[in-house]
Amino acid sequence: TAAGGAALVSIGGTGSTLTVTDNLVLGGGGTAILNLGSGATVNSGAQLSIAKGSVLNLDGGTLNIAGGSNAGELNFNTGTVNFIGNVSTGTGLLDNNVGLSKGMTLSTRGVLQISAGDSFSLNGGQGLAQTVSVLGDLAVGSFSQLSVGAGGLNNGGALQLDGGTISSAGAVVNASYLAGHGRIAGAGGF
Repeated sequence: TAAGGAALVSIGGTGSTLTVTDNLVLGGGGTAILNLGSGATVNSGAQLSIAKGSVLNLDGGTLNIAGGSNAGELNFNTGTVNFIGNVSTGTGLLDNNVGLSKGMTLSTRGVLQISAGDSFSLNGGQGLAQTVSVLGDLAVGSFSQLSVGAGGLNNGGALQLDGGTISSAGAVVNASYLAGHGRIAGAGGF
């Protein structure tokens, strides 16, 4: 966005794609609104930065990013956010308290870390990660699934199963608090 300017971009419909090979900056010199609708995809080969006063509305589309920063507003209503690398709550694009409801998926090819003092809850949503490190609170509710790769899940915080499923190809290690009802499955062992 040019200094003092404003931009509005709406992408929607199956096959609609915006690809940026470098950093994607919303509102670098002014304000910007990016609406990502059902069937559409935004790919950023590097970081996504949402500047102060700018907004990203995710309403059914797919956002593929390496990571990012958020000084503006990220409205994750439905859709999928795919991180190429590691991601932690309370840093970058993720708030300290993340809740994913029906129609929402968050995945990472690396480590998903729930930082100490933070919470990550699946309330009908889906989570996928190569490795999950729980230092804060993780809740997996009914009709939710957390799929973990060969890196496994290491719980050093609080893990609450509320009818959901954790499926892990790697070991599930509990060194702290585990409670509730649900299913823990996979080849990795417990």
